Amino acid sequence: MLPNWLTEEYIQKALRSFYKDEQLRVLKLWAKPATEKGENFIGVMTRIYVEFEPRDGSVEKKSYILKQAVPSDAPQARIFAEYDVYNRELEMYDVVLPKMSQILEEAGFTDKLMAKAIIVDHSRTIMILEDLAPLRYTNADRVKQLDLTHTKLVLDMLAKFHAAAIILNQREPDLLSHNYASHFFSREKEGYEEVFIGLFRAFIRYVKTKPNLSSRYAAKLEDIVTNLMDYAGRSVDVEEKDLQTLVHGDCWTTNVMYQYDDEGNPTTVLPIDFQFSTWTSPAVDLHYFFSTSLKTDVKELETELVQYHYYALKRTLEALNFKGVFPSLFEYQLQFERRRFLSVVIANTFQPIMVYEGCEDPEFVNLYQDTPEGVKFQDSMYENEEIQRRIDTILPILDAKGFLDAHSMLPNWLTEEYLQPRLRTYYNDDRLKVLKIWSKAATGKGENFVGIMTRIYVNYQLGDGSVQEKSYIVKQALPEDVPQAEVFFEYELYTREMDMYEFVLPKMQKLLHEAGISGRLTADAITVDREHSTMILEDLAPLKYVNADRVKLLDLPHTKLTLEMLAKFHAAGAVLKQRHPELLTKCFYTHFFSRDKKGYTEVYTGMFRAFLRFVNGQPNLKKSYGDKLAKLSSHIMEYGARVFDVEENELQTLIHGDCWTTNVMFHYDAEGSPQSVVAIDFQLGSCTSPAVDLHYFLTTSLREEFKDRESELVVYHYNALKRNLEKLSYTGLIPSLQEYQVQFERRRFMSLLANLFKPIMIYNGSEETSDFSSLYKETPEGIRYQNAVYDSDVVLRNTTNLLALLDSKKLLDIQK
Repeated sequence: MLPNWLTEEYIQKALRSFYKDEQLRVLKLWAKPATEKGENFIGVMTRIYVEFEPRDGSVEKKSYILKQAVPSDAPQARIFAEYDVYNRELEMYDVVLPKMSQILEEAGFTDKLMAKAIIVDHSRTIMILEDLAPLRYTNADRVKQLDLTHTKLVLDMLAKFHAAAIILNQREPDLLSHNYASHFFSREKEGYEEVFIGLFRAFIRYVKTKPNLSSRYAAKLEDIVTNLMDYAGRSVDVEEKDLQTLVHGDCWTTNVMYQYDDEGNPTTVLPIDFQFSTWTSPAVDLHYFFSTSLKTDVKELETELVQYHYYALKRTLEALNFKGVFPSLFEYQLQFERRRFLSVVIANTFQPIMVYEGCEDPEFVNLYQDTPEGVKFQDSMYENEEIQRRIDTILPILDAKGFLDAHSMLPNWLTEEYLQPRLRTYYNDDRLKVLKIWSKAATGKGENFVGIMTRIYVNYQLGDGSVQEKSYIVKQALPEDVPQAEVFFEYELYTREMDMYEFVLPKMQKLLHEAGISGRLTADAITVDREHSTMILEDLAPLKYVNADRVKLLDLPHTKLTLEMLAKFHAAGAVLKQRHPELLTKCFYTHFFSRDKKGYTEVYTGMFRAFLRFVNGQPNLKKSYGDKLAKLSSHIMEYGARVFDVEENELQTLIHGDCWTTNVMFHYDAEGSPQSVVAIDFQLGSCTSPAVDLHYFLTTSLREEFKDRESELVVYHYNALKRNLEKLSYTGLIPSLQEYQVQFERRRFMSLLANLFKPIMIYNGSEETSDFSSLYKETPEGIRYQNAVYDSDVVLRNTTNLLALLDSKKLLDIQK
């Protein structure tokens, strides 16, 4: 059973090094299998026993685990070699896990993160590890699966694992970049495609045997098969703003081992088997673990368990002095929800294998190949009544969430042939050839009510023969049958933004460049397609532009950078209006409160009712402001229109119109300080006073503790605007600072209107909506969502302070 190279001399040298004892002498060596047939398809596990004499002359007997690659003639060997699973695990035990353990130990964490490696032999692709069994580590029952206590211990362990990897990547960014990019669903690899497609077809075959399931789901599942790997790959993809870490990649009941106290309660847990560790979102580990290892009653607590892991991860990172941006709970839940498709695959294909109790031959190829032996084994996996009950439960949930609907995120007209001439024009390369396009959603559910954002990835070959891969953002108008689409078309939001990217922004950027004013305003437009109401834009994420935290809002450095960017935008807009007025077509003179349009009246009056309901739910606020606000409600659209009105002697320019935390992206230096900022989303650009942008931005995006710096920030923007206007040789009248402050004060009512959106912008709870009408309609779903966004101490404090200020300025009274 021992390989012929594993001699007493070999093990003696390894043990001398591990125990730091050059006098240690191996007396005897023998072995037996460490796993049964079918328990481990990836490697050969052997428990070796060693009798040895250390320097003190005593005799000890210890066991160790020898872990080897499967023989090269095994059917699965080719697949594992393609995914480099063995070298990955060798490096994990040799380099990565020891460094992660050290990071945790430095912060006072004492739990083991790994079995110690006696030797990692890269030349033979083997490891000899400490045997955890004598330390009283055992596996829980893979068939009975895990109760809540076992589950929470694993989540605590994963939180430490994920946190330590994040810190390690900050300290040594090159260490995890080369060996941990591939995973089961990697698009550039093919080996596991046959496995997953075969497993999924076995699952469909089972569904078709159940009439109640077959009629509802079989056709949908068949439609998924051809895109299965791409859909699953999207679940592992990460965006720049996602929290990213090294995940275990194969965390399920058999790959964690527990220690128990004398009463049989689990006290500690330790992970094993790291062949599939991957750099991605920690949510990938959560979906895999939840889909394979939890008892039914524990699985029902999924939302609570995601929250449990989130707070454990947050605490651990704080203990490790993490300096990066940590997501809000809501953002973390969105990361988890975006990867829900993993549960379609893992719960319905892997879980039946993991809890299998049958007697059919568990050869690796029988898991997925359509041979008589394979079909017999696959069908027997689904005879488990608990698996059947779980499938009965999970399919309706996944269907309700839309995860059984096979759809390409690419519109059918967006082909290689469509994109190639547009990229040739943009890159000025007539020989450029598009090789492949794929996609994933660029925004999550409820993140963008105005349009559809898709991140596309393009492989293309340049004229010089080199091959590149780049990502772009496809921004499309909503389908006409979406309820809010009628409103957006009335206000020409899509036409306006296409005009901005095709004509206005390039001209503004050129004006700034010619005046020697540095810095970009936004992303480049690759193409603007009015036939399809679509734009393809440069992706800013690879350029290291990211959003700041919309919940924490902006500090002074972020705020001042944004004000400088707005000053350039406003200055260029004013000069553009002088020199090229033809570019600012009719749509740029409409806004939310345009008197000749009605679509947004229902939106704002509905949101104001929700605001009034919140105010009346607070006794102190109701007493002071309830009646005034009730009288004001029928006037808000007219007062909003007055905010946008400009007089002859006022500075008028093109404003952004929707400038808040999520519509600006920052570039940071190595220390995490913001260095530059660009704006995105220009559907609401209009010609009015720049003070409208200032009120909207400062109300929605400035941290509470800096609100008393408002006057200083208005001066800051004014000075930057004046400098830029002078550099651009603006020939109009530049207002004095006092006149500018009067313009700003005259539009103070805008802060109340912007404040209607702020609770939604900073909402961090679990109540979700993808229905735009939930923001303002008094349906049960709408009222529930509106009440949820106002259920916040921050919102209460902001509202209390804002209403007191507006009341002191008589802006809550009916105006003439």
